[in-house]
Amino acid sequence: RHYGQIAFVSRWRRPPVAHAWRWAATTMNYKRLELALIVVFGLCVVVLFTRYIWRVARYERFSNQIAQADRVLVSDGGPKSLTITGEKVNEIIKAIALAHQDSGHYRAKFSFVTSFYRGTNYLGRVDICSRLFMANGHQYRAEDDALKTLVVMPFMQTVTSDEAN
Repeated sequence: RHYGQIAFVSRWRRPPVAHAWRWAATTMNYKRLELALIVVFGLCVVVLFTRYIWRVARYERFSNQIAQADRVLVSDGGPKSLTITGEKVNEIIKAIALAHQDSGHYRAKFSFVTSFYRGTNYLGRVDICSRLFMANGHQYRAEDDALKTLVVMPFMQTVTSDEAN
């Protein structure tokens, strides 16, 4: 539409032929921008998924490694320690293997250093705070109170009974 010397182009229609190259160039720039955004978004998804898979594989490898343990040594960093053997070791390992990664948006004091051994061979370590524990630098949450029942409470009973004597 022409009103005097000024040409007005409808917002929804293609511009006149004289300005078609500008419209095509603008459309091409938007298409390139869309393609670049799709590629960047896709790469971000791939990186995040790869990190997740890597973390899960590392934790599974750690769980399989400590599954060979025949004894667990619990300490609070001081001179006192507790050695756990037998069927309780398998229950502790099962609780750790079934745990899920925790968000970790709060502070927890992982006071109980729990080391796993097969004979004299060191297999790995987790730092426990009730149902929460740290393994390989990541925080996990056990599904039940098995860690508290099998590790924390017996250690606390050992420490308090030693102090009473």
